[in-house]
Amino acid sequence: MRSAWTWKLGITSSVGMMLGATSRVRAEESEQPLPPLVVEAMRPGTIEVERMASPVPMAGLSQEELEERPALQLGDALKYAPGVYLNGNINENDDLQLRGMPKGYSRTQISGVSIPEGSGEAREFQLNRLPTGLFKEAKIIRNPTAEYESDGIAGRLELETIDIPTSFSGDVHLGYGARNRETPLWDGSVLLGGRPVEWFGTLAAFSYGLDPTLKVKNTFDYAANGQLKKGSVRHEDTPVETYSAFLDAGFFYEGGEFHIKPLYLRREIEKRSQKSGIDYTKAASKDESFDDDAEDRREQTEGATATSVHRWSEDARQESVMAYYKSFERMPRSLTDSYKESGGVMTYDGSSLEDYYKEDETFDFQTKTILDLATPLKQQVRFGIAARAKNRESDSHLREFDDAGVVTDLTTPADRYRLSEDYIAGFVQDQIWLTEDLSLLPGLRAEHMKLDSRDGGTRQSSRSTMDWNPALHALYQPSKEVSVHLGLSRTVNRPQFDQLSPYRRINDDDERVEIGNPDLDPAKSWNVDLGVDWKKGPFFIAANVFYKEISDVIQEDRAGTVLVGGDTYDLYQSRNVGDGWLKGVELDERFDLGDAGITWLEGLSLWSNQSIYSSRVHYASGATSPFEEQPEFISNVGVDYEFKKTGTRFSIYGNFVDDFEWSETDGTRIGYLSEWIVNLSAHQRLGAGLEAFVEVINLFDEQRFETETKTNGDFRHEDITGGRAILAGLNYHF
Repeated sequence: MRSAWTWKLGITSSVGMMLGATSRVRAEESEQPLPPLVVEAMRPGTIEVERMASPVPMAGLSQEELEERPALQLGDALKYAPGVYLNGNINENDDLQLRGMPKGYSRTQISGVSIPEGSGEAREFQLNRLPTGLFKEAKIIRNPTAEYESDGIAGRLELETIDIPTSFSGDVHLGYGARNRETPLWDGSVLLGGRPVEWFGTLAAFSYGLDPTLKVKNTFDYAANGQLKKGSVRHEDTPVETYSAFLDAGFFYEGGEFHIKPLYLRREIEKRSQKSGIDYTKAASKDESFDDDAEDRREQTEGATATSVHRWSEDARQESVMAYYKSFERMPRSLTDSYKESGGVMTYDGSSLEDYYKEDETFDFQTKTILDLATPLKQQVRFGIAARAKNRESDSHLREFDDAGVVTDLTTPADRYRLSEDYIAGFVQDQIWLTEDLSLLPGLRAEHMKLDSRDGGTRQSSRSTMDWNPALHALYQPSKEVSVHLGLSRTVNRPQFDQLSPYRRINDDDERVEIGNPDLDPAKSWNVDLGVDWKKGPFFIAANVFYKEISDVIQEDRAGTVLVGGDTYDLYQSRNVGDGWLKGVELDERFDLGDAGITWLEGLSLWSNQSIYSSRVHYASGATSPFEEQPEFISNVGVDYEFKKTGTRFSIYGNFVDDFEWSETDGTRIGYLSEWIVNLSAHQRLGAGLEAFVEVINLFDEQRFETETKTNGDFRHEDITGGRAILAGLNYHF
């Protein structure tokens, strides 16, 4: 879904809508009428109003900014937000990495609920399952108050769905294109909503997308002396179909409102790949091989969120959320047929067949009371409770067939696990205005987590943890143009699901034994953020510095040796390997030069953001390394230009990630070379309510380069090509 109530619909977002930007938006705010369609595009940056007025250090994208970014799904747009890195292959913007930390350190919530992800072993949510037009804003909570769940050391992405308009309106979006000029690419959505009576309104949104997701991967392995050992090329063709359906049924009354929001997400993946390889070490000249892979997979999320806002009086209100969601990932087949050279002829060498099913089921309830106190010092007190019950299971099977048809079942207890988590929390916080310009916000959150886990055999474990996480935030506004934010908090990072299963697995190929660790402690972090925002007329500049002191970092580590059938194998386990720190500077700039009164610059807008990070993990062995997969420098820059008379708009955006490298616990160094990905778009008004557009994603067909160097000096180079996508179509508002 590419369109919502934005400039494509001609809506002017009000300050009131932004300040009430949650699913618990006030009744009078959600009654704002839908204004007539306007010709000119909306300027981005309306989230800055909330950002400057909030004591919470934050960043993010407004509804207008989400819609302006050339994107097929939400992850494609969010990669331009400050402090965001989306790892994975080119054009696969699924896994959110806030402040560059590994994906398991970031959390995502929709309308206040952490939606489960069937495939998310690291508790992540894959963003490219979500249509962009479904959301009115995306906020990045850099340093949370006690009101937010403490899990997620890197930060929390807070997504809020769009509001129900007063007048009946609709929007249709249809785009068609291709990736690498070869395969069709579709992107379409329909959005309808309105309030036929004062006490009831509804909004429905549907979307469909088809992205071929082509990829070519070249891999070369070298000995320490530079001699080529192996080479391979893999061609992947992975059509990805996405479906979404969303409904918001809102009931309004004098004292508040109640919403029921069903959500359905589905992604169908049909991956086909061929890999050709040459091993130069097994024969005088070469030894060739060929793999033919076929994989089918479905990811699905379904459930509903119910939200309620009730006003006890002008100074007291209750906000509640209740949700149930079920997510699963099912792969009924992943088949690999292998061939090897024999006497100059490629002959069948065997097959492997894998299937799996992962399911995550969550019940969630939250309620909080908000009191505005007319004491000598103005105060707003918030307190509440939260409870969540999560059940997760994973069941997979792996079988191998040799060239004679003999079947070997390689399924182990590690491939099956059952987990149940019971979470109970309570919080209290009080924002106190010491003066009109200065407020303090102390708070405390208590979280109790009980975990029961078992593998596919007889191993099982049970444990509980209790965390007391204080927070202190301050907001200082010496003038209307300047805001200073200070945040101090303690957060945690709960282990990945697969790490908690008490399994034991023998890996004969690598001569190692891998065991789970249900006794893992959450990683913990003390966080401090200090930021300054300056906004005057068409200009906005912000700077934020931060530091995190992190203990009990979790990574896979060599834990010793063990005898297996008389042979000595290395023993590996996910463990709390040591402590570390992370620090950085985040900058954000926007210049709406068209509003600066300079005639020849009318319609021109420039924006950019930069993130600079440095980190270190101190392992128990004495070695040190930056955090895994963490860039040290990220920069985004964009230019928007609008010809108001003709209704023409042009935009170009660039995302740059500099070189970075880290070491694993065994000393292996992994690095990425710098990337520069550019997208552009053009929009043209055709008539009342009708607009044509063209978008180009990955304009210069950027590649990803990865290197890996072993402790013995052997190294590997890999480059991945994702392709260029071109999409053209129409937006129609009625």
